[in-house]
Order: sequence, then structure tokens, then C-alpha cells
Amino acid sequence: MRLFHEAKYPERQFGLMANALKAVAGKTPLVLKGGGTAALTGLPIAPGDEIPIFLRIDPPRGTKVGAVFEFDVVQCESNSGKALGGSRYRVVVNRPARR
Repeated sequence: MRLFHEAKYPERQFGLMANALKAVAGKTPLVLKGGGTAALTGLPIAPGDEIPIFLRIDPPRGTKVGAVFEFDVVQCESNSGKALGGSRYRVVVNRPARR
């Protein structure tokens, strides 16, 4: 519940994420090295589908507080490669939270 209250997700989106987290618990993640381009192909996504994707970003060793990294996620049509949409993400390295 901490994530719900601190991240202030809309209740519907939080429910989608919580159910997806339960579904992938214990699964082996796909690991990709940064600094290049990677592609997941052949994912069956129909118009209107909502597919949660979890990304874990590990900054390089020695990264300083305040460092910024950006990356794009683009959905492409599998046969033609035509871009259908996407998002740009910006990661800012913060100081560790106090417990």
C-alpha cells in the first residue's frame, strides 16, 4: 500500500499494476545491457490492450546523485516496422531514501 499512497497512482492503474506484479512474481526477468538498442518482437498486442511492463534501471557503478539518463520505448508494427507510438523516459538519480 505504500506504493499506492506515495506514488499516487489512480486506483484503477494501481490495481492493474498490483495484479501484474503478482502474475510475474518468481519469473526470470529479461536482462538487457544499456547503451544500445534492443527489441522484443512478436508480442501479440491488440488495439485497446493494456500491457504492463516493468523496467528496472540500474545506473552504472559510480553514478553521482543528479545524473540523468533518458531512453525511449517504441511500439512498432511487427511486419512493416512502422512506429505506432512510444514514450520517452527520463531517470534522475536521487539520494537514497531515509528509512
